[in-house]
Amino acid sequence: MRGERRKSKRHGRRAILAVLVPILAACGGGAGGTRSSGDGSGHGGREASDALPSAPRGALWADGFGPTLREASLDARRAVSEQLDARIASHLDARETEDSLRGGSRDVSQRVRTESAFEHAELIEIAGEEKRADGYVVRAFLRREKAAAVYREEIAAEGEKLAAIVPVAEDALGKADAARLLRTDRGPGHFIERLTNKGRVLARLDDRGGALEAAVSPDALALERRLSAARRSAVLRLSVTGDVPPAVRAAAVEAVAQRFAARGCALTETPSTPPGPVPAPVADVALTLALRTGHEAGVDWRYLGLEVEARDAKTGESFFRFSAMPDLAKGGGKGLDKADRGLVKHLAERLPAASEKAFEVLTCR
Repeated sequence: MRGERRKSKRHGRRAILAVLVPILAACGGGAGGTRSSGDGSGHGGREASDALPSAPRGALWADGFGPTLREASLDARRAVSEQLDARIASHLDARETEDSLRGGSRDVSQRVRTESAFEHAELIEIAGEEKRADGYVVRAFLRREKAAAVYREEIAAEGEKLAAIVPVAEDALGKADAARLLRTDRGPGHFIERLTNKGRVLARLDDRGGALEAAVSPDALALERRLSAARRSAVLRLSVTGDVPPAVRAAAVEAVAQRFAARGCALTETPSTPPGPVPAPVADVALTLALRTGHEAGVDWRYLGLEVEARDAKTGESFFRFSAMPDLAKGGGKGLDKADRGLVKHLAERLPAASEKAFEVLTCR
């Protein structure tokens, strides 16, 4: 049994290294370089050009290739941006691997997915280009100090916005204001996320750091934790109107409830307010259904439209609305029962994609 445990541990460490080493290798150890295809050659197996001007000292740089000058330039810019992103991802993975070996339980992949990509491709400059028989090679570079200055300015601006919204969020928390608490754009959370993402990029551009810590105060982080607790206790009371068959009604309620659940929100038609240290925000969610029937070439058709609106239960303020009238989904068949079954299936397929953007403003987390 001990031998099996030792073998399992060795296997686990090898699995971690198998994930970590390629990412670290993508970073390189220096300031920049050509994209590698894994065999030591340039991008796509092509050699980098010794004739092109060197990038400034300390800059991130890469060579791009393409059949046209434009495509080669885009490829070079993309290579520089990806190089910076790889540095950020490897930094997060390395930290997370260390935590995991000490018994931590955080999810590496989730942390990497939330890190921000480099947002300023316009700062990537072209050092030179060379014409070849099969196309072009272009050398691009990013001046670290120039990019770091831009990110420092943006972090300072975002920090001012965060400071301004803190008292507004405090007031919403005290009043259990669902219209302000359950919107992603009305609380400090999205500012903290943006500041964190920008801070990760800045940390890889400029080792001095410090701007992120100055912008995101411990008080703002503590407030966001309190707001999150209040959002998780939110009560969303569902009401449904519309003359539709029971099966269609049930399918529509389930499909809409799943969209809310994806944002951490639980809809209920039999609400109860949970006890807690602060009043729970309460919202009234109205689901309106509209069904029409058609007949064509011996086939019966059903067409369903729906609209969802959420209002603060105390103030009546509307803070969310999604409308897909008159025809979100349809179903056809010999007889209305078959048409309804087709409609229910189509609704489950259509609603997530049609409403994804609208639901991004909601959060109960």
